[in-house]
Amino acid sequence: MGGFSSYIMGWVRDSSGGDFGPSIIMLIVAAILGFVAYLFMIKKEAAGYHLSNTSGNKVIV
Repeated sequence: MGGFSSYIMGWVRDSSGGDFGPSIIMLIVAAILGFVAYLFMIKKEAAGYHLSNTSGNKVIV
């Protein structure tokens, strides 16, 4: 959704009669969804890093 946010914002602005309010709210919602997805990825990356360190292999980050 991040790649298409500018197009979606333009469409929302045009459909709302030129008001930027709804498109800004859509941008904030997209940022919040991205942050939530990032929080879930942190747990998976940390678990993968922990598993690779316990196997005796050195990981260069």
